[in-house]
Amino acid sequence: MRRVRVVARMLPCIRALRGRPYSPEIGERLARALDEEKIELIIEPDAEKRMEALGEADFYLCENDPLPEDFYERAKKLKLIQAGGYFFEKLQIERATRAGVPVMTFPMPITDSVADHTIMMLLALARNFEGAMRDAREGSDNPLSPQRPDGSAFNWTQTQGIAPLRGARLGVLGMGDIGRGVALRARAFGMEILYWNRTPLPGSVDDALGARPVARDELFENADALLVGVALNEETRGIIGEKEIRALPEGAYILNIGRGPLIDQEAMYRALADGHLGGAGLDVFDPEPFPPEHPLLRLPNVIPSPHCAGGDDENIIREIEIYFENVHRALAGEAPSGVVNGVAWRGL
Repeated sequence: MRRVRVVARMLPCIRALRGRPYSPEIGERLARALDEEKIELIIEPDAEKRMEALGEADFYLCENDPLPEDFYERAKKLKLIQAGGYFFEKLQIERATRAGVPVMTFPMPITDSVADHTIMMLLALARNFEGAMRDAREGSDNPLSPQRPDGSAFNWTQTQGIAPLRGARLGVLGMGDIGRGVALRARAFGMEILYWNRTPLPGSVDDALGARPVARDELFENADALLVGVALNEETRGIIGEKEIRALPEGAYILNIGRGPLIDQEAMYRALADGHLGGAGLDVFDPEPFPPEHPLLRLPNVIPSPHCAGGDDENIIREIEIYFENVHRALAGEAPSGVVNGVAWRGL
């Protein structure tokens, strides 16, 4: 049987494993998923070269990617689109339906993991979790609360700075898939969601997220917590500088799960040290690995993690396996699972 051609714009889950040590078991699962004897995988970021490859493609693996107007005219042999994400307004699934191409969608494990991690950092800051743990383990110089008749002693260390998220405003700078995942979770905590995006989103996406688009200056002026989720390029490098940081309300939090160079780290350090910022949850730094002796990591109002929000190797390999699961089902003569647009499978 011929090899099936699988084309993708990019697959961060594969890129995340490249150049890193991983266990033999992960390596075996990766080799099975990508099975080079049966699968011709083409990852092509250039749009025109990708369209040339799609002319002979059986499968297209993507996220919420926009499709050119002549996509289906040129991708005539396409059997299935496998799309990961929360919403797919750019993909325009109805066009695939008209063209008779099945579409399978799924929430990506890495995106879910990053969104979970972001909320964890926000909660740790809002709940002063590090201070509460320290006081519980080491005791406190504050007057101790007396024991109640039932044996409890509410907040016996008198730890302060513990607040709920309900009613606070989350500002999302860049409402991509991770921003959407965080917004959905923050909404469940009762937060108000504001966002700025380079391109406007359809009202249906705003409604699903419970989010309101605002101008960038308005975002900075009103965000009790600012999520930095834009991609790093020459236009966004240093997009959060001294001016933007000082525009945030006093006591606001910064959450960076994008890339370290998006933020002026020295300006952020000064604002954290002098109390203008209430705290920062940082999964990315400039540079990486980040020196453990850096003064930024010594600040008590910083929650740092070593660019691990996307999860561990198990999470990464699981996303790769999901992307290629239907490819293997087709190779085994089975119909794909998870098709959302009701188009019948025609086989290879």
